[in-house]
Amino acid sequence: MPGKDYSEQAYHISMQLDDLVKASKENWQDEQAKRFGYNHIEPISTALREIQLPIEKIIDLVDTKLHEIQKIANGNKF
Repeated sequence: MPGKDYSEQAYHISMQLDDLVKASKENWQDEQAKRFGYNHIEPISTALREIQLPIEKIIDLVDTKLHEIQKIANGNKF
């Protein structure tokens, strides 16, 4: 299903941001830089994790409805 592809992309982006957050926590010595990671990068990463499943469900629903419309347009009934 197409929704799974979008969900997987969101997952990979989330993992990349998690890696960035981990690297910033480990390597940044400056307190301001650490706060940047917590205040800005972490919320984005959390948001990406939270939208994975809804994206998958929405895309799959739209895809299903599109196929139903195509069947009707081709004269097929359910």
